[in-house]
Amino acid sequence: MTAADTLHSRDLALRLAEAEATIAALLSGQIDAVIDQATQTPLLVSRAQEALRLSEERYRSIVETTNDGIGTIDTDGRVTFVNRRFADMLGYTPEEMVGMPVSCLLSDAPEDRAAHRQRIEGSRQGLSSEAEVELVRKDGTKLWGLVRATPIRDAGGSYAGTLALVTDRTLSRRAEQALRESEARFGKLAESGVIGIVTSNVEGVVLDANDAWLKMLSSSPSVCARAMRAASNASSRPARVG
Repeated sequence: MTAADTLHSRDLALRLAEAEATIAALLSGQIDAVIDQATQTPLLVSRAQEALRLSEERYRSIVETTNDGIGTIDTDGRVTFVNRRFADMLGYTPEEMVGMPVSCLLSDAPEDRAAHRQRIEGSRQGLSSEAEVELVRKDGTKLWGLVRATPIRDAGGSYAGTLALVTDRTLSRRAEQALRESEARFGKLAESGVIGIVTSNVEGVVLDANDAWLKMLSSSPSVCARAMRAASNASSRPARVG
């Protein structure tokens, strides 16, 4: 998903959350009418409710088909909405997640809890945030999610909760960890002195070499020359001699 797609999904999800907050305010009698954006005239409550319900249905259909997980929490930190994608990511049904304290979905690590409280406080102050967060699935396994959080405002402009877009980063994190481990193993191998390793560019210019290679260079120039040609043909891939 591109950055533009992510921003579009977040905008649609935020509109859905705002529509739901406005409907709640209308039904509870907090407001009597809303302004028709097309004509800039007040709509009676019944017409406003119907218009907002139609808007909500339209946004919801789009939100349910996005590749991102989407959820909202209220001012008490309880889940008020999740799309099917977010529920599937964590192994729940949407019905199971609604009403849950969002803290149940977070790692127990003190630093993670502190970071969450800081993000929520920022949301209350109108700040958006983006962070990689360790989430806990229903079966107890971990999921790394890139969480983009945006505050939700009610019709009166007051803080009504937080909207979160979640992109599953678990596979990417595993790949990054595997790469780090591979590089660490290669580093130990290069330092072991057992195998000669040299890196060159396509012109055959040496970029790096370990001590074992330098010893081989002094003791067996012909072997090193063949390895240099192999390294050059491999377009900067490490050549191994042993």
